[in-house]
Amino acid sequence: MAKLPEKTGSTAPRQIAPPPLSQHLRELASRPHAWGVLARNLIPVVGIYGFGWSAALAVFNYWFDGLTALAAIVAALIPRALRETQPKSVGATWVANLVRGVVTWIFLVGIVGLPY
Repeated sequence: MAKLPEKTGSTAPRQIAPPPLSQHLRELASRPHAWGVLARNLIPVVGIYGFGWSAALAVFNYWFDGLTALAAIVAALIPRALRETQPKSVGATWVANLVRGVVTWIFLVGIVGLPY
């Protein structure tokens, strides 16, 4: 079989090699709080493999926790958004503000949470 000529003038960037494991361990040892983060994140792994927890339920819990956190952050932003967008001359009732806030919250959680 004939060999194909090799390209020498490639414009693709050269791939950077990952750091060695010893560097990762040195950086982990230099940050004591990193051990707590590592242990906290290993709880579901140990639970799934060691205690027979449901992997699907663990994934669902992570997803649901993130979605509720997103909904809470949006809910915290709604009062200020309503206050800043309402004209000074118009005095809206608290019922109208509540309805406007709920509709805005549902819309924003739907739009911002869509990729989630």
